[in-house]
Parts: sequence; structure tokens; C-alpha cells
Amino acid sequence: MTVRQLIKNNARESLKHHWGRAIGILLFLFCVNALFLLLEQFFCYLLSLNLTEDPALVVDLFHGQIRLSSSMAIITACFAVVSFVITTPLMFGMTKWYFHQVGGDRPALQTLFTYFYGIRDLFRSIALRFILAVRVTLWALLFAIPPAAIFWGAWQISFWNSSYAALLLAVLSVLAGIVAIAMAVLWFCWIQRYFLVDYLFVSDSGLGLHAMIRKSVRIMKNHRCQTAALYGSFIPWLLLSVLVAPLLFVLPYMAASMAIHARVLIEQDQRRQSN
Repeated sequence: MTVRQLIKNNARESLKHHWGRAIGILLFLFCVNALFLLLEQFFCYLLSLNLTEDPALVVDLFHGQIRLSSSMAIITACFAVVSFVITTPLMFGMTKWYFHQVGGDRPALQTLFTYFYGIRDLFRSIALRFILAVRVTLWALLFAIPPAAIFWGAWQISFWNSSYAALLLAVLSVLAGIVAIAMAVLWFCWIQRYFLVDYLFVSDSGLGLHAMIRKSVRIMKNHRCQTAALYGSFIPWLLLSVLVAPLLFVLPYMAASMAIHARVLIEQDQRRQSN
């Protein structure tokens, strides 16, 4: 039995009598996100009724017009910020619940709201998520340079009047697609250097945010591909999740597996540091 299979077996075992709680947490987070989306649509609808004179960009999608105004953009941005502020601590609360659950504890459902209990914890969770988002985005931009350069070259060739332009354009387009997929896989493997940050945040509150990031990068140095492969092993499950019910099984299963993987890596590092 491989390590990956062992992790997934232990994940199922840890959830054996707790699927109801895991699914309940998932449904709660889904409802919170859905509520923000519905409220945003409701306010945009009211705005479209009351501010018909507001300058707008009209987009025709298959002859169905969508009116995009600056006021709607402001509403969307405001709801995005509020949603980020509310859901980020909830996601860390869910991470903490799984981290303790797979460790043999029986955390209460109130663990989901842990980072709302203090202003410091709330702001730290939001700041950490923002820092990670910026880092991941910058790495994405860096890895996007090779395929973007090829796409740009193909776009320049499309203006040629040569008889070989069409063939060269086709070759470059295929090459750009292959390189884009390769870069996306490499990027995903590379950003696994931040995989442990969330788990360090919920397990060691004494560390500073940048110290957590540095520690995660150090521990994950030789485990990035292993972690990416563990994520990849759930792709068939996700593809089979056409209905909601299977997805309610797959997501807790995946969250528990990743929590076990994180716990093992952190404990191994602690033993190495103590020796």
C-alpha cells in the first residue's frame, strides 16, 4: 500500500462516524457564499430599476443584453470584499476542525467560528489569506510568461501574408497549448510550498505570518510533487461528482486527506528539529 493510499484510508476512517458534521460544515459554507451571491444580484437588480440613467456598458451575449454600470461594479466589489472578510475566517475554522478531527480529537462545530472570537485572530486570518493570494498570483504571472510569449508570436504571424503562415500559426497554437498546460502543472506543484501555511496557522498561533510561510516553504521543499499528486488523485472523484450528493462526499474526503498529510509533515519536522 502506498503512502497516498494509506492517507486516504485513514481519512475515510477518521470520518467514519462524522460524515454528518463534515457535510453540515460544507453545506453551511456553501449557503454563506450563495447568500452573498443572491444579495449581490438583488442589489444589482434594484439598481438597474432605479438608476436607468446611470452610464453603462451594454454587452450582447447571443442577443441577450447585459447592462454593466459603474454602480453595479461598485456593488460587486463591495460584496466581494465583505464575502472575503466573512468566508476567510470560516475557511480557517474549517481547516482547524479537520486538523483536530484527523488527529483523534472531537472538535465541536463551533470550531468553525474560532477566528471570529478575537479581532487579532480575525485580522491575522484575513492578512494571511491576502499575502498568500498575492504570492500565488505573482507566481502564476511568472509561469504564464512562456505560453503568453508563444501566443503573442502566433498573433504576430496571423498578420503575415506568407503561404506558410497558416501552418506556422497552427504549430505555434498547438505548442502554446501544450506549454500552457505544462506551465499550469508546474505552477500548481510549485505553489505547494505554501500548502502547510493554513495548518501552521490553526495549530501554532505563536508564529508570525511570515514565519509560517517560511516554515511551510522549508518543510515542503521535498514534498511539493507528492502533495500535488495527492490532490491529483482526487481528480477522478471530482469528475464523477456530477450530482451534488457525490460532491458532498468527495470534498470532506479530500479535506480530511490533506489534513492528515499536513499533520504527518508537521510532526515529522518537529521530530527532526528535536533530534
